[in-house]
Amino acid sequence: MDKLFYLLRCMACSGVLLLFYILVLGKLKCFRFNRFYLLFSVLASLVIPLLFLQVSQQDTTFYNKLLTKTDLPIEQTANIPNINDNQYESIANYDNQPVDTYSSNPIVKNTPSKQIVSNVHISYAMIATCVYWTITGFLLLQLSTSITILFRRIAKNHKTKSDNYTFVLVNSLSSPYTFFHYIFLDKEKFLNCEIQEEILIHEKQHAKELHAVDLLLMRLIIAFGWVSPILFLYQKYIRENHEYLADNSVIQKSSNKAQYQVLILGMQQNCSNKTIQLSNSFNFLSLKKRLTMINRTSKPRRNFLLGILSIPLLLCCVILFAQRKNENIQKAENKVIATTTFNPDNDNNTGITQEEFNYYIAEMKKGNYKFDPKNRQGDWFKDLQNSPEGDSLIHLYKRMTWKQKSLTQTTMPYEAIDSLSEADWNLYNQTVSKLLTDKQKKERDNSPHRQFKNKNMNSRIYDQPICLEDKYIKKYGYINLMLHYMSQHQINRTPYIVMVPIKY
Repeated sequence: MDKLFYLLRCMACSGVLLLFYILVLGKLKCFRFNRFYLLFSVLASLVIPLLFLQVSQQDTTFYNKLLTKTDLPIEQTANIPNINDNQYESIANYDNQPVDTYSSNPIVKNTPSKQIVSNVHISYAMIATCVYWTITGFLLLQLSTSITILFRRIAKNHKTKSDNYTFVLVNSLSSPYTFFHYIFLDKEKFLNCEIQEEILIHEKQHAKELHAVDLLLMRLIIAFGWVSPILFLYQKYIRENHEYLADNSVIQKSSNKAQYQVLILGMQQNCSNKTIQLSNSFNFLSLKKRLTMINRTSKPRRNFLLGILSIPLLLCCVILFAQRKNENIQKAENKVIATTTFNPDNDNNTGITQEEFNYYIAEMKKGNYKFDPKNRQGDWFKDLQNSPEGDSLIHLYKRMTWKQKSLTQTTMPYEAIDSLSEADWNLYNQTVSKLLTDKQKKERDNSPHRQFKNKNMNSRIYDQPICLEDKYIKKYGYINLMLHYMSQHQINRTPYIVMVPIKY
């Protein structure tokens, strides 16, 4: 699937799920459910756009029309997607231009400007890739640095154990914080027993529930998905919810809620908020939000009913942001994949159905395999082979008639079809013999053979081709494709090498 299309779907899906949290769940006192919801929402928004939703033909009529833009039979070639008289392009010269061309050869007419545009396109792609991995590398380096700093502090400072927790005593620490089961405290205050019990309960709750795992997971996701600003909002709300969980634990174990609120107020005023992002700091959350949530009344029944709404919301996200696949197309694709052998010698090959042709065109356009001239320099066939639909599309291409192949604007390389069948080779010669006039045949028979080496055709060598008139482009353009797939042995046995000129 196209990377930009996937990114947009991920952002939209995560945005919808986060909006529900902000407007509904974030105002409820159901902190453990909210923790699960936030983490699950992030992961779901990454997975849902990769899913395929199989739907009926009626449900995908509009969707399929957007992709294929045609409902005409294969035979009506003038209206096949992306094909018209001015844009028709023979597949034989679709990849690159021949190395050795003659000035009288009208087959390929290209301009330097097209090559420049292609190079600029590749440069933009390379620049974008370099920028992405540079920023990703920086974020991963920042993450590893934060972890290193924490473990260095653990190693070089005095430690003392209490139950399942380890207190790390740091000199001149303004605000306590927690990383897994390590609780960082000010050494002087700890030794003088000046740290309130409520603060210890608060930090122990962070350690007990392993809130550092959530933060570490989000930092990893952001390192690779930093292009989505919504992920940074998720990280913010996850950290807030951690503080709500810890505060709630203190309130449940302490009999004096007002005293704890005064303690929070004092810590906020006297301590710095600067801390390591992988740790849970006592002073991370703003005073107003913490006091509001501490004094909010919990309503379990209301929380349950509103929490249940997240299930239909998730289903709606699947319907909206998963990829759609028509059930009939899926059956056709499975049938193609199940066909492990292909017999090109079948003279009665009727090609593929209109539905299969539309599916091929739609998938090739979605992957931008060779439809965009700017893509011609890239290894599009390798990308196709690595895609989930690659095998089925290659098999569909093999099953097409030559006329159908020529109408797709895509040419599979020699890994797909390494030579013509004997029947197809005879068909080429019969078609060429019918199109050539007696005068053209006589001139070619009497003229010296001029060797023409085309590196597009796997360095195959053939005679200087006879070029037909432009009027044959639409009806007989497929003979270029047949010549493209001839083996050198077949080329040597071919009496007349003929091509239809291409207009760019």
